[in-house]
Amino acid sequence: ITRPIVFLSKISQKLSELDFSAACGMKRTDEIGVLASGLNELSAKLQESLISLKSVNDQLTYDIQRVKEQERKRLVFFSAVSHELKTPLTIIKGQLEGMLRGVGVYIDRDKYLARSLEVAGDMERLVQEILTISRLESSGLAPEKQRLDLGALTAQRLEAHTELAEKKGIRLS
Repeated sequence: ITRPIVFLSKISQKLSELDFSAACGMKRTDEIGVLASGLNELSAKLQESLISLKSVNDQLTYDIQRVKEQERKRLVFFSAVSHELKTPLTIIKGQLEGMLRGVGVYIDRDKYLARSLEVAGDMERLVQEILTISRLESSGLAPEKQRLDLGALTAQRLEAHTELAEKKGIRLS
């Protein structure tokens, strides 16, 4: 008399341990059969829910990793931007200070005012790039890829920073 109840008890114990492999294979129509059928249905629904929860959890884990990676990239970006802005600011500051004090080559104010204006223009372009990247990030659009002449860019940057390097005793080539 108790064998079916003990069997159902073992099945319910497996369910409580999240083992959904066991099933009540009873073909009874009495109360014990109804209980067995209910345990089978419960097992199927619990297994379905657990699979669904694992899927949602996997998606959340992926989303969290993606957000962390974006944040890491954002920090690297802002670190690079602050470094890139620091150099032209130092150049402008040095040129303006030299002009104000009439030191050496800076006596020729017009030449160095024009250079300072160029450097300020470079900074303005950099700020525009930052704003563009920010808009692209917030809209979810991918940036447009373009070919880049690395040699020309390098030559341009070397030329822009030659004076600052010379002041610090650095030879650029």
